[in-house]
Amino acid sequence: MPITTPNYTQTPNEIFDKYMPIMKGSELKVILFIIRKTLGFVDINKHRKITDKISISQIVKGTGMQTAAITKALNNLESKYKLISSRKEPGRTTVYSLLFEKTLSESEIVEEAKPFRKVKGSFSESEKVGAKTLSESENTKESNIKKKYKKRVISSSLQNNKKTYLEFVKLSDDEYGKLNSKYDKSDVDSYIETLNNYMGSKGKQYKSHYYTILNWMRKENIPKLKYCPTCKNKLGYNNKCTNCGINISNEKVLYGEDI
Repeated sequence: MPITTPNYTQTPNEIFDKYMPIMKGSELKVILFIIRKTLGFVDINKHRKITDKISISQIVKGTGMQTAAITKALNNLESKYKLISSRKEPGRTTVYSLLFEKTLSESEIVEEAKPFRKVKGSFSESEKVGAKTLSESENTKESNIKKKYKKRVISSSLQNNKKTYLEFVKLSDDEYGKLNSKYDKSDVDSYIETLNNYMGSKGKQYKSHYYTILNWMRKENIPKLKYCPTCKNKLGYNNKCTNCGINISNEKVLYGEDI
């Protein structure tokens, strides 16, 4: 069936010139769907959207793909290509944002305020007050939009600094180091695998993978690593410090969060 209405969605040229030759078909379909849902629409202030709440069921309907393929494509778009970021809150639809290499200029975020049209004659005092109030309102609206956009840029930057473990789990070097300072590495890696498998099979999203793993390990009462209060070495069997050559009482041992 031929296209009947020549409507358009702004799509970055890089999608066609840089990414289409190297992307899988599933990845290309998903990113184009996200672009359609964001740049293809304007918000109430008539600004192009770069963020939108998008459910897996919407992507299934819009692309004709299976959930497993969509989940894998979303992960690659976020961790491999760095084209999107995602934010999931409990009980709410995942929010997806397009990522750009540079911060958008003010003209790309907020439309320039149109000057008042000059007419013959002088304005009354009430008209002047009304114009001033409208101008202040527009400035406040622009300021709020810029603040919200800055928060999204900062949030996206933090996500980009995280490494992907296995397929879906994202942790920064600092977060991974903290987990390994609190618990044995084999336990940490085991819970990373558990979280990865759960996300892959259920399509579940978490705001912080670090705190999710930490809470799971606390609830399961996984034994914490113990450290010598003198030399800060890990303690072995019976709380013995191999460096100092003495056994440390439970009252004096240090844990990962104490160091």
